[in-house]
Amino acid sequence: MEDETTVWLVERAYSEEVQNMLELVYATPDGGRKLHLQKMLSTPAQADTITAARDVPDEKLEPVRDEKDAERYAREVDRMREKYEPNETV
Repeated sequence: MEDETTVWLVERAYSEEVQNMLELVYATPDGGRKLHLQKMLSTPAQADTITAARDVPDEKLEPVRDEKDAERYAREVDRMREKYEPNETV
């Protein structure tokens, strides 16, 4: 069985290159690892299915190389954890 880690949404933005593409970044609580996702939206309502957190296999996580980004991600994870349940849509 794969080890999984809970990651929290720390960034959400629409792609500048592709219309209707949502760019999501989820990060570990320490901000040290992240998961970058791209989600194509065929309707605006699909953006309402984004959850505050998700469990992902460890091998899908990549290191955050920029220390300032890691610190910012850790702060954002703290904010999200205080405000939302993991499976709550945001």
